[in-house]
Amino acid sequence: MVAWTDHEAIQKQDAAGKATNNVEIDAAGPKVVFKVNGKSVYEMEMADRAGNVGLRLNHGLDVHISGFAVHH
Repeated sequence: MVAWTDHEAIQKQDAAGKATNNVEIDAAGPKVVFKVNGKSVYEMEMADRAGNVGLRLNHGLDVHISGFAVHH
């Protein structure tokens, strides 16, 4: 597992403590590509993935999910 690190693509909280970030995970090719706001922030080989799909969120977040789909 990779530890979370800061990345320039991630929008920081404003003075009111709010931020909007669009997250995308593309597992259609030989690599799994993780994107934030349209920029690739991490890639891994498809063979390294576990095969499970889901969302895990912490309390205190205002999260809107759209376009969630799993295709085989």
